[in-house]
Amino acid sequence: MKKKLLAIVCLMMALVMSVACLGGCNLIKTDSEKDMQQVVATVSIEDGMEEKMYKLDLVMDYVAYGYQYVQYSGMSMEEALTAIIESRVETMILYQSAMKYLEENNIDVNASQAKWSTARYLTAEEEIEAKYDVYKAINDLLDTYNDEDTKVNDSTSSTESRVAPTNAVPYEEEVTIQDKEEYIQKGFDTNSSVERREVFNKFINFLKVNTLLGDSYVVGQIETTAYFKKNLENSRQNVILKKFEEAKKSELLLTYADQNKDGEHNFADVEALYTETLDAQKEWSNTDFVTALESASATAPILYSAFGTYGYVYNLLLGVDNTQSELIKKIDSKLSDSAKASERANILATTRIKDLRAGWITANYDFDFDGENGKATFTHDYALATKTLPYQGEVARIREATSEDDKDDYSATPTVFGLNEFISCMHNYMLDGNFVNQSIASDKITDEMSAYSSNDALVNSTDDGSLNTYKGYLIKPKVDTGSEQYVETFAEAGRQLLQQGKTNGQSYVIVASDYGYHVMFFSEIFEATGELYDSLTDFLTKENYDLDGKSNWEEYYSAMMADFFEWEDTENYLYVLQSANVNTKLTSAYNKYTASL
Repeated sequence: MKKKLLAIVCLMMALVMSVACLGGCNLIKTDSEKDMQQVVATVSIEDGMEEKMYKLDLVMDYVAYGYQYVQYSGMSMEEALTAIIESRVETMILYQSAMKYLEENNIDVNASQAKWSTARYLTAEEEIEAKYDVYKAINDLLDTYNDEDTKVNDSTSSTESRVAPTNAVPYEEEVTIQDKEEYIQKGFDTNSSVERREVFNKFINFLKVNTLLGDSYVVGQIETTAYFKKNLENSRQNVILKKFEEAKKSELLLTYADQNKDGEHNFADVEALYTETLDAQKEWSNTDFVTALESASATAPILYSAFGTYGYVYNLLLGVDNTQSELIKKIDSKLSDSAKASERANILATTRIKDLRAGWITANYDFDFDGENGKATFTHDYALATKTLPYQGEVARIREATSEDDKDDYSATPTVFGLNEFISCMHNYMLDGNFVNQSIASDKITDEMSAYSSNDALVNSTDDGSLNTYKGYLIKPKVDTGSEQYVETFAEAGRQLLQQGKTNGQSYVIVASDYGYHVMFFSEIFEATGELYDSLTDFLTKENYDLDGKSNWEEYYSAMMADFFEWEDTENYLYVLQSANVNTKLTSAYNKYTASL
């Protein structure tokens, strides 16, 4: 990349001397804008195109990330500064190459602006995007300062709301270009309260001691600081770089994406990728297999099982409160196991159960609302074990959306259950055949409650871990565990649940621990059977991936490749396989291209 670098004016010794006091917040001992305008490097890849790197750029990069080289990577000050300069020079060359590419291909070129000026290659909307990012970032930074100042030490905990599952997506109102423009016009919140003014003053002082304020600063106006101006310049360039990368990769996609004789993308090629993944899994050791099970996901599934018996269970915990927990701790340790279990059962009998997902409803996570009956049923992949039961409580729409960009507002009031009342409610619901996962034969639910009613059993509504995993908790064979990963009763119940399987429907067991009652649902079991799916098509079908209206997976694949960069169903394993293939090729080709600049 550096072969087209016409001039780099290196001032390393002077810079090291002037930045020798870098550290903490007080980076440089002078606030002279003239000092900050020392030229570190000049880059030009084309006649009439020239860009300079100033000392100000160096300081900003050091504040942003360079100090970590010294503090955490063991670099000397000179090595850190050299690394920063080299990185920014490469970015400058890439930026100039981006402008040249956009110019030559007439991509969003504004002929009214001077050639090689940033404004020439930005649309009006992109200019707003660039400004919005800077305004938003600085306001967020001020919010962070404010949060740290107003944080209160609160040692209390609440079980009134439940952590959202990993893949849960709340409603997010779309921020339009008009919204962003209005946000910019509002400017920065620097004076809305005494606390905010204090935060603003701290921020300005930080800029001052780090020589990022500039000589043109007008009191109270962040837009006049050298820090803001440089960030805006960088933001504009980043928008251009992103547009260039997307355009170049789209061009490369035409060359590197596989096509058949009719000019359409070849489904057989992605089937071959599936076979490669399957063949690699066939070589796994038992340790490799267990590691893969622990990190499995929708984008990294298990295709081959040479070792058994492993599996997953969902866990619905009816957790103890603080009072119950303290009482359980006081149970006489000298009692027999059966006596301890009896004591604990008496304590757990007072359990009161309340659905903790009200916050999901008020935050507008995906759910179906039955206005006539005031009920909500959670949808989307993140629901996992919550597919067993709809929200247990009353839901009401308190405000209807007034536009397409708006959202309905809901209130949620949970029902309070006694222990036996809840278990009966859950059990009867399952027996009624209303299980959301229609692939499960819910007309024959196996009742495992009686088998564990006199033993220790487990259940979890306060346990978020089950929902934040791919298919629940991994249960290993006893001979393979060494030291038990879970509470013994939980692990034993999990193994028995896996052994039971779901031959007669959706099986579950209930066991108790010091944490409360655990209702464990069968999720999936892996036996040493070898290949789990006959082909990629078989995998996609058995895993219930959506064809999105297409008649077969070949048709789906062709549609996906025709709109690859804008494809929304990125969790589909077909997309995962092809993106790994295409992105590897595109990244390699793009990197090779940029390295030649």
